[in-house]
Amino acid sequence: APGRSRFEAALESALVLADVAAQGGDRVGLVVYDDAVRAFVPPAAGRAAVARIRDALVGVQPALVEPDHAAAFRALAERHRRRSLV
Repeated sequence: APGRSRFEAALESALVLADVAAQGGDRVGLVVYDDAVRAFVPPAAGRAAVARIRDALVGVQPALVEPDHAAAFRALAERHRRRSLV
């Protein structure tokens, strides 16, 4: 949509993808990071999981910093031990 940033489009896409997966019976969660983890929603099933993801995305702001992918995945591994598609 005109006037919508790529960042906003990415957030909307993440939420739509989570909704589709949850409707298909999958557990969905969220990790938002840049140089640090900014939001984490543990995987869960159903509409409540999508609502928690939506709530976590509301406060997310873009930052022009180098993302620390390794630190984000270490944090994810510490918080979520089950096999998952990430």
